Amino acid sequence: SKATVSVLNWKNRFWPKRTTQRRVDMQQKLSDDRPRVAIIGGGPAGLAAAWELHKRNKRGVDIVVLEGGSHTGGWLKTTAVDGVLTEQGPRSFRAVASGTYTLGLCCEMGLQEQLLPADKSAAKRYMYIGGKLSLVSVWWLVRTVGVWELVTEFFNWGKKKVIPEDDESVSAFLVRRFGPHAAPIAQCFVAGIFAGDATKLSLRACFPALHAMEQAYKSLLWYGVCSLFGMAREIPPPPVPVTDEIARLQAKGRLYNFEKGMHVLPKRLLFALKDEPHVTVKTNALVVGMARPDAPGAKVQLRLVTGEEVAADYVVSTVSPYYLSPLVDRLLTSSGSVLPRDVFADLKQAKAHLAGFNHANLTLVNIVGNVDTLRVPASCYGFGYLVFDGDVLGCTLDSCTFPKTYEGVLYKGKPAVVITVMIGGVLRTRAWLDAAAPVELAIENVRRQAGIEIDRDGVATKVTKVLNGIPQYTLGHNARVRQVTEALRRHNVVMAGMAAIGPGMNDALLSGLRAAECIAATGFLGGSAAAV
Repeated sequence: SKATVSVLNWKNRFWPKRTTQRRVDMQQKLSDDRPRVAIIGGGPAGLAAAWELHKRNKRGVDIVVLEGGSHTGGWLKTTAVDGVLTEQGPRSFRAVASGTYTLGLCCEMGLQEQLLPADKSAAKRYMYIGGKLSLVSVWWLVRTVGVWELVTEFFNWGKKKVIPEDDESVSAFLVRRFGPHAAPIAQCFVAGIFAGDATKLSLRACFPALHAMEQAYKSLLWYGVCSLFGMAREIPPPPVPVTDEIARLQAKGRLYNFEKGMHVLPKRLLFALKDEPHVTVKTNALVVGMARPDAPGAKVQLRLVTGEEVAADYVVSTVSPYYLSPLVDRLLTSSGSVLPRDVFADLKQAKAHLAGFNHANLTLVNIVGNVDTLRVPASCYGFGYLVFDGDVLGCTLDSCTFPKTYEGVLYKGKPAVVITVMIGGVLRTRAWLDAAAPVELAIENVRRQAGIEIDRDGVATKVTKVLNGIPQYTLGHNARVRQVTEALRRHNVVMAGMAAIGPGMNDALLSGLRAAECIAATGFLGGSAAAV
């Protein structure tokens, strides 16, 4: 029929160019001698690195993203549970500091109108310490740590003046500044971001802004007062220039999500990249081997689990240390016999550092109900709460934080209510392992800690387990990362992602930018280094 002929003509015209031909040429394209950058991992860091490399690509360099899973986006996952949106990873991002770059990226992707600022009630945060749920406020801080500790911190008296030259744990820092009663507060902060142990994690690696504030202003409280009256510079400074559009968005809100969930940004990045002639995004492409011959101009050879090989002049690794360590081991094994002794020793030390990373295991429990089956007391409305002494890490009140996302959304005929409970972490690994019924564990804890009443038969749940999810930045982390970074760059491998800067979405995206800048600065993408 004419209709059939028309469809076939359309298919013959467009399909070969965009799909069939790319499949036929894939193996040849990835293994030939063209200039190429390969990116291991298709999460936020990998997609941001690909986008920034594409923007700087002046000589037609091939950019290949190799994602081991069936979809890109990494931890940024948004799914519907019985028609109600839930997040299986980060559920928001801050619009200041490293978030400045995220806002700029949203503007480039045309997502400004889809950004959704958090409700004003999200400014309320709670902590569960000593069997009591408390609103975090100035008066709560006075009652918890004591007036004298706050006075001595403000005027930088006594032991507070002694700033250690060596690395310092998050707990040791806050105890030094605010006294022993600040230890539970430190643990809550660390649990909410790293799911780790505050006595072992590095302040300079986990919260570099706090270290910088003390260095510049000698007192965290004095910095807070100066910021309140506009007399303090922003710490850390924005990583990219603040445009008028970014400033407008920052004035509108400091915490954002998207109307359709956090997965919107990686999906838009993928859409922007997939039709670019020099960019290839390949899923189900798990990298299991890495080698580099000891010869001038030799490429890095990546082997996929499928047996395919990818030859690249530069490699950007955005995977966690848990997955990068065996790849460096393969590189060491394949190249060790021909490497100079000092280069071999540095690479071996880098492999040991990566293998030594501890990781936190997590279980996320999304609970979807309605105003009758999931009842959140007005006394704990806000972003959520963190736990110092309990079987869970904390709970976020998703529908309280972003009520517009759920405006008009019904669950079983009534307004939907959504919360997420985090279980596991370094200090509660046994709770994660023993949680044969994580839903029951979550329901029992939020009832006991926050008075949230849940009708088990009237809610829907989704359980997500993450093994080796968050790398732990223990004492000496920054020095180890510098050593690993320098050792890998000798082999044209650039490290980005959670191992480089931080575990959040903003940090991941920014690390992709930094990786692209690092490669562009060599002149490999064309243009002069001064122009980058």
